[in-house]
This record gives sequence, structure tokens and C-alpha cells, in this order.
Amino acid sequence: MPVALYKIAYDPGKNAAYALVMPNRDHPTGQGTAYLNEWRVHVDAIEKLTGLRFFDGVPDRDRLVNRCEPTQLWAAATPKPKAKAKAQKKKKKRAPK
Repeated sequence: MPVALYKIAYDPGKNAAYALVMPNRDHPTGQGTAYLNEWRVHVDAIEKLTGLRFFDGVPDRDRLVNRCEPTQLWAAATPKPKAKAKAQKKKKKRAPK
């Protein structure tokens, strides 16, 4: 069984990457992005651990591999609390009686 797992997310529109290495264990639910940021690493770290090379042929590969820019990806993926609450209210109003 692996002691850790990795994940690399890439947004080609923004040419931005986000990488995580997390221990292979149960993690608490509902922690959000602050918890995930504890496990954030550079893609370079994953390349060194795995022996793999990522993003060959991608423009500005060195920046992607050596810098991790989480806010570019998390901002789009994380719903704002007010928007989520409004969406839930709309669903309740639409629900048939």
C-alpha cells in the first residue's frame, strides 16, 4: 500500500498548476481548501518522488514545475458561502410539493 498519494491539477486556459502530496490515510471531511493547502507542493517535488516528468511541451514549463499557484485554480472551484446558500434556497423553492 502506498504511503502517500499525489494529485496535479492543470488549467490550460490559465497555464496554471496545483499539486498535492497527501498521506494515504483517512482525512477529516469538510476541512476545505485551508486543509488541502497544508499538503501543497511544487510539481518539481512530485517529479523527484516519482521519477516522472510532467508538462513536457507546455509553455513556460519551468514556472509550472517550480511554482505552485493555488489561488488561480481554487478561486474558480470553491463556491462562495453566500452563492451556495442562495442556490440551496432556489432548489427548495423549485421542489414540488
